[in-house]
Amino acid sequence: MRRIAAKSIQVSQAELDRAFEIKHGPRVGVRMIAVSSEKKAEQLRQKALADPAGFGALAKDFSEDPNSASARGLIPPIRRHMGEKDLEDTVFKMNPGDISPVLFVANQYIILKCEKHLPADLLPAKYREAEENNLRSEIREHKLRAAATKILLAMQKKSKVVNIYNDPKLRVKSPGVAATINGRKITIRQLAEECLTRHGQDVLEGEINRKILIQELRRRRLQVASEDIDSETVRAAETYGFLKKDGSPDVEAWLSKVTQEEGATVELYIRDAVWPTAALKKLVGGDIQITDEDLQKGFTANFGERVEILAIVLNDQRQAQKVWEMARSNPTDQFFSELAEQYSIEPSSKANSGHVPPIRKHGGQPVLEREAFRLKPGELSSILNIEKTSIIMRCIGRTKPVVTDFNAVRDEIFKDIHEKKIRVAMAKEFDRLKEAAQVDNFLAKTSQIGARPAASRR
Repeated sequence: MRRIAAKSIQVSQAELDRAFEIKHGPRVGVRMIAVSSEKKAEQLRQKALADPAGFGALAKDFSEDPNSASARGLIPPIRRHMGEKDLEDTVFKMNPGDISPVLFVANQYIILKCEKHLPADLLPAKYREAEENNLRSEIREHKLRAAATKILLAMQKKSKVVNIYNDPKLRVKSPGVAATINGRKITIRQLAEECLTRHGQDVLEGEINRKILIQELRRRRLQVASEDIDSETVRAAETYGFLKKDGSPDVEAWLSKVTQEEGATVELYIRDAVWPTAALKKLVGGDIQITDEDLQKGFTANFGERVEILAIVLNDQRQAQKVWEMARSNPTDQFFSELAEQYSIEPSSKANSGHVPPIRKHGGQPVLEREAFRLKPGELSSILNIEKTSIIMRCIGRTKPVVTDFNAVRDEIFKDIHEKKIRVAMAKEFDRLKEAAQVDNFLAKTSQIGARPAASRR
């Protein structure tokens, strides 16, 4: 298909210029508030117009887009030709500090505040030529895929395809045949062999895991009841935000989404996803302990004070030392942001001028948290070496807790911690069961003897 399509592919100078401007052209740094109601958006816009400096706080408190809300509205800079012409035309006409009108983009109402205009990248001639060659190859590849798909669809349209496998009446008339293409047969055996080649390992692994759980449930004389299945389905709907107007879980909407995305039936989703989770919960459910210390840490993590920082992430210790020295020599937020744009290897901090979501306590990054909470506004951190990266932070302030009454949210925290702990226990229990099982996988041509019971080990 690619060889047939390649003959008609040409890359014009206009296409090349457009691609270059997308990647290297001018950009506009903005903050965004996104909501689902036009009325609410207009109300928030009026507040932003009255106090432009408070736009970040409005985004944090009211934006329904969690990624930008956690960064006080900051989103990656907007470029030309990204697919939303009205939005692009609006922001490129704005001056720093301007508030946009309410815009309807991607089924939500948004308000933007212009932070700054970023100039186009200046590439030396020799680098520009190399970059244009790369872009030309990318454009050609994209057009090639599109053309090949179009040719294939045309060929399919001309072909006579009879899907026998999905038609019960035709299956009776043509036993053993899955389909015919222009009169030529594809047998069910061929279909089965192709399914095994493409998906056999994954499907068999799921069946093995299911069998291990069934055997352990029988050994302990436990059973997964329909109430367990229903409870886990409700929990999944609630966890992923599928709620009715009254706040109760919308199980029907959740099942509709899952089956549409996965291309599976509700029965298959229950069998492959819900039942294994319910089975593991049945095996470990009684072993979960939640202490007062757990609850206090959960309250601090979810509702406590957070440190707002600018961050630069690097993957070279020498480079980190160089950047740290530059940041110390010019101790301003503006200069640190410019260093982040130039040197940070982490996409979010680089695109957002060093701005990252505020650091919270007990969030799973103890080294980072200890250093962040040690800092005062305007202070520079030491260089933190975490895994394979070096991180430099500059403190810009602290957030004020919105909730201070522990008892008001205790049940919510308990539920959250219980779910997290049970997930950890489930993973450990499943790993133990798999390690102890004797599995002879003839499809993968592997065998596992299985661990002996602890009492018989020497």
